[in-house]
Amino acid sequence: SFQDMITDARQRYLPLRENSPHLVPQGYLHSAQRILREIRRNETIQSFLDLHRDYGIVFSGHSLGGAVGIMATILLTTEPTWNRSVKAFAVGPPPTVDKNLAMKNNAWRDKIFTIVFRDDIVPRLCLHSLFRLRSQALAAFRQCSNPADHVMEDFQDLKVEHDVKRYQTFDFPHVRKHIIDEENVPPLVLPGKVFHLLGSPVAPPPCPC
Repeated sequence: SFQDMITDARQRYLPLRENSPHLVPQGYLHSAQRILREIRRNETIQSFLDLHRDYGIVFSGHSLGGAVGIMATILLTTEPTWNRSVKAFAVGPPPTVDKNLAMKNNAWRDKIFTIVFRDDIVPRLCLHSLFRLRSQALAAFRQCSNPADHVMEDFQDLKVEHDVKRYQTFDFPHVRKHIIDEENVPPLVLPGKVFHLLGSPVAPPPCPC
């Protein structure tokens, strides 16, 4: 949805909590905080939890929904007043936390479970990886003797409309300076247990009817 696109795009990094050394994406953090506020305000959920003291909360989701579920689980787990079980099951979510938080005392191994299918790009995609990819692309671009023609040569229907010399004299050191600054953004990973599915999907058995 459009709202999901906005959340994905809000990749500014904020502390997990006030004075926390761990940085997390703003969009995921705010979405998880909003969900937790709604849970606390929902009278039906609260009355059910009051009635069943041994019940906990389970979050599940795919892609962005999985990332928000992971973030909500981390927020509840690190909340001093929370005394119930909480777990998250995510399918193909983007990376959500920095490495230090992910490896913190293995706190998430029994709480967060993620499934990654083969070479799915989403669980490997964050600002750090995008900046690194751009840096590598520009490095390869600089090595081309005729960059614009080289990039376009496989696209017969496309024409190079810009002056090739413009690309050859582009101020790459200036661009590279900004890329290095941006790469200070911490790389993100998936916390908890991650299950990688390497095989091809199995077709369901034929209907016996």
